[in-house]
Amino acid sequence: MSTESVSTESVSTENVSTEYVSGVQIPATTLEQVLLEHEVTAFLVTESNLIDAGDLDSWVTLMADDIRYVMPVRSTRYSRLSEEFSTTSFIYDDDLYGLKMRVARLHTRFAWAEDPASRNRHFVSNITASEVGGLIRSTSNVMLVRSRLDDPVSETLTGERRDVLRRTPDGLRLVRREIYMDQTVMQLSAVTTFI
Repeated sequence: MSTESVSTESVSTENVSTEYVSGVQIPATTLEQVLLEHEVTAFLVTESNLIDAGDLDSWVTLMADDIRYVMPVRSTRYSRLSEEFSTTSFIYDDDLYGLKMRVARLHTRFAWAEDPASRNRHFVSNITASEVGGLIRSTSNVMLVRSRLDDPVSETLTGERRDVLRRTPDGLRLVRREIYMDQTVMQLSAVTTFI
């Protein structure tokens, strides 16, 4: 079995560094891109920590007034050309009022599925971000591990989130979140956790 060496060479023109790998030009990541992804990562980590700590009142303040928070239902399709996600059926399809009502309900004695509260842990990775027209578009992978009561088996969900964020005087705010879960059948005893 033979191995082929890869030659690399750096060229700098007008403060833009370009990497050549085996004759293919690959633009280097700019400082602005690194800072943008760091800013988005910090927001997503803060958001996840608030959910995991059960501080949903603070979490909902990270939403923009015109937020849309959607998670379409997934179905298994045999044709690779078929769309797996519904455009008419959603597990979540909320605006700010809907999110606030969900959070408020968890403070009542009628939220039986969360009494006692679940123990959640969010893991967010593979974060990308780009800024166009004053809005930041981000994708990330998310894994949610949830433990309930004394059950020795945790519930686990994985998926992709596509977010739109806006800068405000109070920091970044979430304008839209689309959640595309890997599972067709949700492995949660009740959908009471924000993803």
